[in-house]
Amino acid sequence: MAKTSLTVDTDDLASRITRTPFPGSAKIYIEGSRPDIRVPFREVTLTDTLVSEGAETRREANPPLRLFDVSGVYTDPDVAIDVTRGLQPLRGAWINERQDTEALDGISSAYGRERLNDPALDALRMAKAPVPRRAKPGMNVSQMHYARKGIITPEMEYIAIRENLVRAQARRIVDAGVVQSYFLSSYSARKLGMKTTGHAGGSQNLCMTSRRTKPGDTLDKMLAKLGRGLFVTELMGQGVNYVTGDYSRGAAGFWVEDGRIVHPVHEVTIAGHLRQMFKDIVAVGADTYTQGSKTVGSVLVSRMKLAGS
Repeated sequence: MAKTSLTVDTDDLASRITRTPFPGSAKIYIEGSRPDIRVPFREVTLTDTLVSEGAETRREANPPLRLFDVSGVYTDPDVAIDVTRGLQPLRGAWINERQDTEALDGISSAYGRERLNDPALDALRMAKAPVPRRAKPGMNVSQMHYARKGIITPEMEYIAIRENLVRAQARRIVDAGVVQSYFLSSYSARKLGMKTTGHAGGSQNLCMTSRRTKPGDTLDKMLAKLGRGLFVTELMGQGVNYVTGDYSRGAAGFWVEDGRIVHPVHEVTIAGHLRQMFKDIVAVGADTYTQGSKTVGSVLVSRMKLAGS
């Protein structure tokens, strides 16, 4: 079967792309922790609300409604669009900085090479096609892998701003035992009549410290403060009731006597009540550990129930 060469009128294609501003709205960007993290939004102008007060009616102004702008840079009059070259690679610099990927010499799949060598498709090709990349040997380049290592990537920050409609700010959640703030998404903030804190996905980059923590409070020092008890290194199950405060989970770790580890412990249960557990926190160590987006030192709780052989 004979193939027909394809043609593309790039001028006609470019003329049909929406470039003009949308009426009744303004395009804005929220910048992240670095200049190349710029998330596009659109602030839509809302009409006033008519409020009836007896025989009188007054107008109540409404703030603009902020929405994520899926049109990207196409509706940004300050950005030059060339459909034959494509858009600038948003993640290019972020990926290169991590130095855990490498560029391939060319298209590696048989299907891709077949299309690359098909002259009938020449009119559809970009002037400068992107080069495929792959992970370097032994490297894991998934965002989940970075998150589990406690690394906040630009991609994660971009998504957090996109989902929350604001940039999250560093702040204290609990200070001197007093709650100072909450984790509020746009939805939960509206329900409570409060402002979003930029936490659609819950807490991110949360660090727990204590004013009593000293630089020398290493794990050995924390075990010495424990004296005799259970050093928990692993928790199992989901036995936490955040409504009643009841806490009961499977645990494993090491038994400690006179501040020294004496033997491993498996298949035991620790139990208590969250309110009392928080009150019974004696110390937080300077030996920090990161799991996902949470960082905390060893936490010494004076008493809990322990069951198991």
